[in-house]
Amino acid sequence: MAREKMEKSIAKIRIAINFSLMPNGQGKPRREAASA
Repeated sequence: MAREKMEKSIAKIRIAINFSLMPNGQGKPRREAASA
């Protein structure tokens, strides 16, 4: 259980880093915001 939560949070952090590294910060995924 705890491991699954960690993997999900790591995935969210990776997505956040990927979007913050994008040159145009317009590409914010709505489905991620909806599920957060």
